Amino acid sequence: MSYRVDRCIGCDDSSLDFRAAVEAPFVAARAFQRRATVCRVAQCRGCGLIFFEERFEDREAARLYANYRGEEYCRERRHWEPWYTRAFNASLGGAAEMVARRGVYHGILASHAPDTLVDTVLDYGGDRGQLMLGGPGRSHFVYDISGAEPEPEVVRIPAATALDGRTFDLVLLCEVLEHLSAPLPVLAEVVSHVRPGGLLYVTVPNREFSLADLPTGAWYAAWLRMILCNRIITITADFWSSGVLAKFGHVPPLGFVKLHEHINFFDPASLSAILRRAGLEVLACEPYGSESGLVALGRRPA
Repeated sequence: MSYRVDRCIGCDDSSLDFRAAVEAPFVAARAFQRRATVCRVAQCRGCGLIFFEERFEDREAARLYANYRGEEYCRERRHWEPWYTRAFNASLGGAAEMVARRGVYHGILASHAPDTLVDTVLDYGGDRGQLMLGGPGRSHFVYDISGAEPEPEVVRIPAATALDGRTFDLVLLCEVLEHLSAPLPVLAEVVSHVRPGGLLYVTVPNREFSLADLPTGAWYAAWLRMILCNRIITITADFWSSGVLAKFGHVPPLGFVKLHEHINFFDPASLSAILRRAGLEVLACEPYGSESGLVALGRRPA
């Protein structure tokens, strides 16, 4: 069963503002193995991080990400999100997207750490290690729980225990922190694999919505419960909410945000704060990709 937190999962501040939200029915069915319910999303008054109060236990995360984006995953997701097509699924991490992401990767290193010696590179949670191709370093490694077959130039790390005691000149942590129930312990573990004086490169989505877009009051939670009572109404309301949010960056009137695969929502201030708390000197933290993403570069003190 999922668990809830009452303090910021980034800075541990207890001053939180809450709004009502919903569990994505696809996630509730796949991870929690039950019907979706109303939940709460919080914003920390200290660092500004937005996150869902409800968190995934390890076994729930394992169910959610098992055979991630495989045929069964797509079929289960399309039952609740018919717009999640095979073509869209195939485009995620595809060649065109990787070209743009490599441009950001190479640019931030050249701008903020041009003199750092990079020989060994680890992509932590990096799928096939495709982001590292054409980049710095002579030896490239990837660790990913999906077990995806790595690119020919990349060496797969088979298990987290195989990283024990190993450090690298540069570690990549891309599109990972937004998924984690406990991001700070994982971030601290990843930092331990950066050699003293080495670099950590991080990307996450830029904050996807504003808490101020969500109404307060018991009526709103009642409205969300009514939406969840019928599959067709749920799908229609989700399409309306998600579509307007994706196009205009705001939650529409009577719309909602949902606990999906992303459960943490960073902005430059909150991302910088959690990186510093993990022991890094933050060299850069800025938006990229028409401000839809955030990129940060940190150095582990020598």
